[in-house]
Amino acid sequence: MFRHPARQPAVSNSQRRATLFLPFFLPLLVLLTAVVYWPGLTGPFLFDDFANLDALGQYGGVRDLETLRLFVLGGHSGPAGRPIALLSFLLDSTTWPADPRPFKITNLLLHLLNGVILFALTRLLLLLSGKLGPGRCTFAALLVAGAWLLHPFLVSTVLYPVQRMAMLSTLFILLGLWGYTHGRSLLAEKPLRAYLWMSISLAGCTVLAILSKENGVLLPLLALILEISLLSSFIATQPDKRWSFLFLWIPATLPFAYVLLRVVNGSLAASFLARPFDVWERLLTESRILFDYLGWWFYPRVHSPGLLIHKYTISHNLLDPPVTLLAVLGITGLIISALYLRKRFPFFSLAVLFFFTAHILESGPLPLELYFEHRNYLPAVFLFLPLMVMLSKPQIRYRSLIIIGPAMLIALALLTFQRASIWGSGERLAYNWADIHPYSQRAQRYAALAAEESGKPGLAIAILEKARERMPGNVMFGLHALVLQCRYHTVTKADFDAFIKLIEKPYKFRTYEAWHSFVEYAPTPECKGIGYDDVLRVLEALKQNPVTRNSRNRQQRILHLIGVLEADNGNRSGAYESFMEAQRVKPDIERGLLQTSILATHQYYPEALSLLENAEQSFNKRRTSTWPEHRGQLDYRLEIDTLREQIRKDLREQAVSQE
Repeated sequence: MFRHPARQPAVSNSQRRATLFLPFFLPLLVLLTAVVYWPGLTGPFLFDDFANLDALGQYGGVRDLETLRLFVLGGHSGPAGRPIALLSFLLDSTTWPADPRPFKITNLLLHLLNGVILFALTRLLLLLSGKLGPGRCTFAALLVAGAWLLHPFLVSTVLYPVQRMAMLSTLFILLGLWGYTHGRSLLAEKPLRAYLWMSISLAGCTVLAILSKENGVLLPLLALILEISLLSSFIATQPDKRWSFLFLWIPATLPFAYVLLRVVNGSLAASFLARPFDVWERLLTESRILFDYLGWWFYPRVHSPGLLIHKYTISHNLLDPPVTLLAVLGITGLIISALYLRKRFPFFSLAVLFFFTAHILESGPLPLELYFEHRNYLPAVFLFLPLMVMLSKPQIRYRSLIIIGPAMLIALALLTFQRASIWGSGERLAYNWADIHPYSQRAQRYAALAAEESGKPGLAIAILEKARERMPGNVMFGLHALVLQCRYHTVTKADFDAFIKLIEKPYKFRTYEAWHSFVEYAPTPECKGIGYDDVLRVLEALKQNPVTRNSRNRQQRILHLIGVLEADNGNRSGAYESFMEAQRVKPDIERGLLQTSILATHQYYPEALSLLENAEQSFNKRRTSTWPEHRGQLDYRLEIDTLREQIRKDLREQAVSQE
């Protein structure tokens, strides 16, 4: 039974006419969203797309059950591996490189589906509240779903293929909340069916959400937020306490228990050593960032930071910077107000508590990067709910509602269309980010790459030169400019000596792939003014860098690059010795197999067998008798045996051909 039965107001002629068109509004809203996002579907893959999707081609494509297992269970983006999200990528391609358009289309379809589920959930909550008639409930739910679907701040989630993970997690969380709310509405009259709905929705959707992205673990906690803010007031019959303890309270504590465990065993503090902030500084900084997110949500604009937030100012204490104290007080005040006023203003309570609760992991005490727009995809679903409920109250005439509501959605749609159009062009997006982030290495290099790919090498060099003037000690700008200079002009001795001096200073060597590309390209005839000896000089300078000498991982990587260079230059012994030294510095079975393949490809078969034997011995020493095969991991024993047999076969064929 409902505590507040709906009172049906008198129905006017305009209301009757509007109600007749309500069934058509949701399809029109979905169509409008698809139209405004359509220009963005021509955009390229970006940044983390490559790190997560290139595994599609790692084993020659996903072509059988074994390669399917390796890809789907081989995720490295989080503790759970996110296999459902990875499986969904196979809808778009089974190999790599791939066309980005199908990935973006699937993301858009997921976004539309999430909007429909949000509409259904919001409408159900409004009907249960009894505060609006059915027609106004439907209209308010359409406005809430529409504002979320059409908001420009979500463009960087929808058109960024790798954020499929966040979108799928949101899908299952919204489904779980709808199923739970539907079950709650049946509790008085059909308790068995109600508990089945509630139990399956929470348990099943939580698992599915976690396997899409780990913040899916928040579903039970978010269901509690629904209870606290709305359901316990609107529905008289309450769930059995034992059921609530088992399905709500215990699962809701899991995120907090996980963080507490990491605090106790010291792993949380240790994981912050690689960050320029500690856990306390992160929490203080995130308080400011959360208000930054809210600012973008309630004051939407075309140009937002996007994917490249560079050096967000860290809060070291409540007064450094002073705005930190205001942010902490603001969040505290909002949460206390939402709890205190939940009976009088339940939808305000839901919007506030849901937003901050959904941010509790990614904007909380874990050692993640500070700022990402996609973190708002789930938390923002109810942010416009209080406003839309206020606009839909019986005091507002239907004629006014029909004008005001769609006008807001059209304004958002125009902003989103403009932003999606920018995202539809890799070159335009790159220049946009470079203007917004003049001190971001990633933004400036991305703009230079875009200029080069569009046939404007002079512009690319100019972008890098301006960036070097702003950040004169940046090694990657120097490397990128050196490659462009050798490709389109020629590198002088003075240019090269200046670059050597640059990399002799302490350097963290974080962009390994750029150096690998340099080693493969620089000794070729296409690169003028740089030869084999010059590349070797660069690698030796990196090897002697003071930061490298204190890192086995960096030493191993540079030694590997020296081995690659020597092999390509025909230096058989040099390649073998560099690879062997790399394995002595830091044994690595995967890199050992790669190095063996490189030697074998150059027909250095005896050296390849010797290196493989060394890698196998190191692997066996670290492999216990109960060694479990990690999810998605290669069967290294099989790979070693297969590679050894192939090399021996090639060696026999080589011996026969030489007779």
